[in-house]
Amino acid sequence: MDDTQADPVYSVVTKDTKSGDTIVKVVNTKADKTPVDIKVAGAANISTTAAVTTLTQTADGQNLAPASSTFNGAGTAFTYEFEPKSVTFIRLAAARK
Repeated sequence: MDDTQADPVYSVVTKDTKSGDTIVKVVNTKADKTPVDIKVAGAANISTTAAVTTLTQTADGQNLAPASSTFNGAGTAFTYEFEPKSVTFIRLAAARK
């Protein structure tokens, strides 16, 4: 039996080949808001404004409800505070020249 504590935050980063956007997907399994430092290697000229979609549990705990927002602190390195028990998608677009 392994009693090792599992990491409460899981993430993956993908590239949308159509739009060129970088998409950060994060799962926060903690019951508290969790700040996470995000560094996107290999991406340059990322806009400071990012589209965010967060899925959180409904009051009954049986479903997920989406909420859309905008984050104005994005870039190649930033800190984002993730909602408790959530799945979050942060869409990082290239900065306009």
